[in-house]
Amino acid sequence: MKRWLAAACIALSAPAQAAIVFTPHVSEYSVLPRGTYLDTTVVHASIDRIRDAEGNKVPLGNTAIPPGAAIDATLLLGRYLWIGNLFEDTSLPFLADHDQLLRVIGSAGRQSASGAINDLSRDFGLTSRGSGIGDLFLLAGVYGRQYHYGPLHGNGLYTLTVKAPVGSFQSDSLLNTGTRYWTVIPQLSHHQDWFGKLSIEATAAVQINSAASQTAYGGLTPSAPASVFNLEANFAWRFGERWLAETGFT
Repeated sequence: MKRWLAAACIALSAPAQAAIVFTPHVSEYSVLPRGTYLDTTVVHASIDRIRDAEGNKVPLGNTAIPPGAAIDATLLLGRYLWIGNLFEDTSLPFLADHDQLLRVIGSAGRQSASGAINDLSRDFGLTSRGSGIGDLFLLAGVYGRQYHYGPLHGNGLYTLTVKAPVGSFQSDSLLNTGTRYWTVIPQLSHHQDWFGKLSIEATAAVQINSAASQTAYGGLTPSAPASVFNLEANFAWRFGERWLAETGFT
């Protein structure tokens, strides 16, 4: 059974300020049978360190917050996936003989912080808690050419994701489950399977963000989030139908 994993990207900058952005991506890019898939995933993160302007890891809040303080975030994701071919009875090149996929992801989340962070936030009339629904992600894609060479078979996958900023948002909050900017993510992915045991995945994606219509935490979060280029590779070895070991690089 194919697994669809989620990645929670947490963008932080010193002093204590943050915005949580959930960026969905396909972690297994092999061709799936036509049909409808529904699943849920829980993602939890505990943040106790950030990177400074030079890229060095420093305790959360640098010297303003004692070591050991942390921000906890939990997201519940609900995902719908459809795989089929909307164009198989047409003469459209490529699309007529390559299956497509459509995916919708919604989320709800809760964020909280330890006592020292709460106290510092209250001193400035701000809050370190946030909860509610998250942004909505809409993805459309098409499978590339499939190939088979002896024990090797593989395929490509080309997708486009749009993030709609419909999630909960408070301008005085350190953390929010939603954002106030649109995101478009074109992504190219490739899958290879060797001997039915070794699975190799690779992907390249560009996260293109619009300007934020509203900032948070007293205006400290970015009003113009930077675009992000991401490369990822995953390697998995299957021990049977239910067990595998996986490692990856991003």
